[in-house]
Amino acid sequence: MEYKILKNDEYKTSFNIVVHHPMQLWEWGELRKSEGTTVVRVVGFEGKEIKEALQFTLHPLPIVGYSVGYAPRGSKPSKELLDFLFDWGKQHKISHITFEPNIQKKNAEGLLQIRSNLVWSGHTMFTPWQFLLDLTKDEEMLLKNMKSKTRYNVHLAERKGVKIREAKTKQDVEIFIQMYLDTCTRQSYHGRDATFLRTVWKYLGGKYAFILIAYKGNEALASYMLFLHNGVLYYPYGGSSKKGRKIMPANLLMWRTIQFGKQHDARMFDMWGALGSEYNLNDPWIGFTRFKEGYGGTRVEFVHSFDLVMNPRIRLLYEFLYQSRKCVWSMQRKLKKYKPQ
Repeated sequence: MEYKILKNDEYKTSFNIVVHHPMQLWEWGELRKSEGTTVVRVVGFEGKEIKEALQFTLHPLPIVGYSVGYAPRGSKPSKELLDFLFDWGKQHKISHITFEPNIQKKNAEGLLQIRSNLVWSGHTMFTPWQFLLDLTKDEEMLLKNMKSKTRYNVHLAERKGVKIREAKTKQDVEIFIQMYLDTCTRQSYHGRDATFLRTVWKYLGGKYAFILIAYKGNEALASYMLFLHNGVLYYPYGGSSKKGRKIMPANLLMWRTIQFGKQHDARMFDMWGALGSEYNLNDPWIGFTRFKEGYGGTRVEFVHSFDLVMNPRIRLLYEFLYQSRKCVWSMQRKLKKYKPQ
């Protein structure tokens, strides 16, 4: 197979057919470019046909003159692709490229034995645990597989007159954004900012990204942004209002999300991050983990991130600085929450 770095959008359509996750889409790369981030796209050809594709970002390291690559949610890379990237990275002063592939841990046996210079990464952006729901089942079976409390809450919201609408206007998008930001603040969660969410909608909205909003009358109570690509529906961002919780709008919204996926021929619903099967009851993620548990999906562990290392010494320095900064962030969060008597 012949590999090359793409310099223009000539192969945009073929690229999107080969990649399997929204964060590998050409449009996602354009989104990152608009933020000032360097995006690299590499493809493997057999003749004139693209057989393998990967998109990653580059992040410069101050002073040392090297950069770090990050490839989120790609497919399992072949040895040939890794060989190509290793040589390319050496030539372009890349310390290492971190891969966080969209593959389950059970399918990743022998991953680090593909070639030398592969090591487990010291950090990840995604939690390894996610809930996957099989959307090929009929609605009756999906409802039956829910926990009884979840199923009751879905019907309660229906009886109380909660309605779900798909976002069509800029105002709808702003409703979602404000609800998402309010939820992040309320739950002390470090989420995305409004500019990023608007940019996502600009590049993916209506084709790969969709927004559903739960209303009681004219009042918005909960909202989700969804991604849809290659037969898989994703739930990356959501928010809710403090009002109307007793009528369970979020439960009905999630059920309508599942129905939305089936209507758009999705085979699987990836509900994004969650805690593992053994979790601390005081963990701040317990609320949305239990919420997702109620819909009868399967808790799956994805492979942890790993690095293709071109310069071991620079990577070691990078890991030291990253972990130091992480400790500072953790201390700042604790101090922010601490309120002297």
